[in-house]
Amino acid sequence: MPVAQALKLSGAEPAATLNEEGYVIVANADRVIVAGNTATGTFYGLQTLKQLVRGNGATAFIPAVKIVDWPTMRWRGISDDISRGPVPTVDYIKRQIRNLAFFKMNMHSFYMEHTFASETHPLIGPEGGSLTPAEIRELVAYARNYHVELVPEQQTFGHLHKALRLEKYAELAETPYGDVLSPQQPGSYKLVADWYKELNELFPGQFFHIGEDETFELGEGQSREVAKAKGVGAVYFEHLNRVRDLLKPYNRRLMFWGDIALNHPDLIGNIPKDMIVMNWQYGARDDFDASIKAFQGRRPRAIRLSRRAHLEPDLSEYRLGGKEHHRILCVTDRRPGATGMMNTTWDDDGESLFEMSWYPIALGAAAAWQEGALDISRFEQDFDWAFFRNDGDQFVKAERALGSVNAMLSSGATDEVVLARSVYHAVSKPGAANFAERVTRKCV
Repeated sequence: MPVAQALKLSGAEPAATLNEEGYVIVANADRVIVAGNTATGTFYGLQTLKQLVRGNGATAFIPAVKIVDWPTMRWRGISDDISRGPVPTVDYIKRQIRNLAFFKMNMHSFYMEHTFASETHPLIGPEGGSLTPAEIRELVAYARNYHVELVPEQQTFGHLHKALRLEKYAELAETPYGDVLSPQQPGSYKLVADWYKELNELFPGQFFHIGEDETFELGEGQSREVAKAKGVGAVYFEHLNRVRDLLKPYNRRLMFWGDIALNHPDLIGNIPKDMIVMNWQYGARDDFDASIKAFQGRRPRAIRLSRRAHLEPDLSEYRLGGKEHHRILCVTDRRPGATGMMNTTWDDDGESLFEMSWYPIALGAAAAWQEGALDISRFEQDFDWAFFRNDGDQFVKAERALGSVNAMLSSGATDEVVLARSVYHAVSKPGAANFAERVTRKCV
């Protein structure tokens, strides 16, 4: 049913900002209408309808409602580190996509250092521990049905030790067997060009994410002399622009992490106007204005919400001095030029499991969709029902209690991971399938 007809039946006024992802739900004793201007909008309306259902079986019901809803931010994404911890199977990624779409997220990005099974550089991606071209094609087609765009993030500067440790590629390293590609080596750009030629054929979306973060070794090895002459910042931005020019024929919007650019504020103007800065900080803080203002008015930007590697996310990080972490990032930063939100999960030490992260992922999705300040208490009650089909907030309270173990346990011990998972399963009630479901993953 068209949106205009649904609104007329409900007596609701049309919203001027009801975009292609917006929808209308009208539910009463006689009928339930879900309508959108596009298939995407109707799909999101159905996701909300599923959350409205109360009860089970023959006693299930939907409350009488009139809803006119649309997202505040255009892109609502998740970046999953599949390089330094468990590498998800295709079936598990499909489950991720379904859950992300249920929370109205529309972007899923694979963070890759060496876990893309490149046909041009087969030595880099470990067999059985990398996404193959066939698997990527299958996932792209699957995600399209859920209105989720898959975005490859193949690193193009730092975080490439797993490739540069190999003798075949060792000469490309800024420092011997290090993490950073040397801008002094033409082969560095051939490697990037080869990778992205393949990725362009596999991922038909609008974006590439080129990484570019934490290039700590830059200027300490092969580029030492040029860095002394020009400055490390100049070398960094020259590489950024060279990669951008290399990928320009693919007509993609390029994303890159903004941490190194912030170290050189006088050179931020050198960022190409068509690139998207992924602005981020290492941890929670009360005020992010300094890093935001550095890019504001100069370049488009997206917002990154970062969860560091933990056995279990510490949910106390999302309450800062009476203000919510996601509120600060997603509401304060809905300014001209803010493209969207990308939540991140990191597996730096190998102990993190994605299943532990659904609360912060859903919280980021809610903050990016909704307008105004996010009511954390209300969210937590809604989350318990939407994710666990549980009235109340007992599962969120259990997650908060589990998050406190990070202060007591040293990260990375296998026994501690088993302990955390055992406790998780112990608090799961029958029917809470999202927690208790056993997930098989292959590991590098």
